[in-house]
Amino acid sequence: MLRVPIREAIDTGQPLSAVELEGIRAQFGAREGYADTLILLSADAADHISTAATWLLKNFLETGGSLASVQVERLIERLPAVTARGAQLHVCQSVRFLEIPPNYAASLLVWLRPLRSSKHPFLRAWSIDATCEMALQRPNAMPEARNVLEAALSDPSASVKARARAIARKFGDT
Repeated sequence: MLRVPIREAIDTGQPLSAVELEGIRAQFGAREGYADTLILLSADAADHISTAATWLLKNFLETGGSLASVQVERLIERLPAVTARGAQLHVCQSVRFLEIPPNYAASLLVWLRPLRSSKHPFLRAWSIDATCEMALQRPNAMPEARNVLEAALSDPSASVKARARAIARKFGDT
């Protein structure tokens, strides 16, 4: 498995730049087990490891990679251990690329709820986005998503309101 070499590559003791992370993606991204390794490292106890792994996972998804249902399940199972703010943000930004298995939607919502009241506006905005993206797949989550969206439209943060307006357009609520 790639866990050890990828962890060693990202374990510099400090946050890595996007250029450095893209270099890691170039080195390991095409190898078998890449996404599985990032899922494992997403819940690493070291914040800088977790944050780098989730950035790499988000980048993998943004550039056309995909996760199988079992991989999404493993990621959601690890979410309670994803505690670094940057890692939480990256996971929230990745939800739009994931097909959420029906039996895991409630677990994802439980993880997102406290993030939606974070003191950090970007995390708040993207956790609201993740809630609404999931609700598009799982209609039973739509009432909660609509309530969250309505509240976000009057959030004191401009970034939260901007994300909420973008979501509302997607929902056809403009």
